[in-house]
Amino acid sequence: MSDENNILMDAFFPETPLESNETLKIKICKVCEKELGFLEIQARLQYHWDCCLCEHCGKEISREIMMRWVNDNGPRAHSTCHETFMQAEIAKRPVTITQGMLDYLNSWRLCPDLTRSIDENQSRAENQMRKNVVDMNHEERYVLLKQMQAATAVLSVIISNDKASAETKLRRDEWEKEREKRTKDLVQDAQETRLSQQALIEKKKTKKLLSKQTPEGKLLNQLLAMPNMTLEMAKQILGTAKQKADENIQ
Repeated sequence: MSDENNILMDAFFPETPLESNETLKIKICKVCEKELGFLEIQARLQYHWDCCLCEHCGKEISREIMMRWVNDNGPRAHSTCHETFMQAEIAKRPVTITQGMLDYLNSWRLCPDLTRSIDENQSRAENQMRKNVVDMNHEERYVLLKQMQAATAVLSVIISNDKASAETKLRRDEWEKEREKRTKDLVQDAQETRLSQQALIEKKKTKKLLSKQTPEGKLLNQLLAMPNMTLEMAKQILGTAKQKADENIQ
């Protein structure tokens, strides 16, 4: 290598006392656990350039993702790949609980706290979301935005359906109560009408039976003139008398 090339290389990677001491130590890649090269050490990296790959799909990932992974602040993967992987892990039976899974679940915990007001829940959700997105790149934030929009749309539909179902149930209950009331009224009216008709029929029968134009009617009227005599008693006496008369004839 010529002196000119050495000068250009030295200008691009200026040597400091600290770096000179560091280069004396063997540095290992955090991904493949093999020795780092000169360029990675000079760039103060803890991994090879070729190791910037998604641990799920194997494709290239950004330096921001690698830096977060090095600092134990996130997975070494695309957000969509990691989301798919974690969902598949959760779906397994039995589920193996790992710290990564706990971190994944806790990072997206937006469950409402019913002991707090709506404003307090909103404030806590905003603070949590800021913590989650502060280290994301533009692609990840866009994907997250689409996820949140999809979740919001689903919740809106569910709430709307719940409201419609509640209103429908309320109208159905009111209709059932009204129908039950109408049925009871109709039954009561029918019973009253039937009793009235039966009473009228019985009244007509009694009036015909007590008619003085017939021998039975005359006898019944004479019996009813007796103290404490009721119509039923008089009819029974008359029936007994007729039965004896028929037996004598035979």
